[in-house]
Amino acid sequence: MKQIGAMWRKKKRGGKISTMFKTKKRKTTIRKRVVRRRKMAKRKIRRRRSNPMGSYSKSNIALGTLLGSVAPKFVPGASAFLPLAGLIPKSPTAVKVMSWILASKTISDRFIGSDR
Repeated sequence: MKQIGAMWRKKKRGGKISTMFKTKKRKTTIRKRVVRRRKMAKRKIRRRRSNPMGSYSKSNIALGTLLGSVAPKFVPGASAFLPLAGLIPKSPTAVKVMSWILASKTISDRFIGSDR
């Protein structure tokens, strides 16, 4: 109580008591605040298992080339639709390569080779 009375007398007027009890004053030097970022929890990256038949490897291209030369002989009735097999979603790369080869043969036979 003695300290409060002494502070009251030093203040000389009893207007704002709340400012009397402030003990720390603002420093004139401005310090740079270090921005602390909250570290978010690391998200687990789930990698999809890749399809071994979905890559453009040498073995898949070789298998597609082999299918392109052999498939029309085994399925003569559906040889017109084999080039469309590569448009099926999630079809293996070998089937896509086969469809490219058959489509290029069809185009070259019908349109390019007809001039000769």
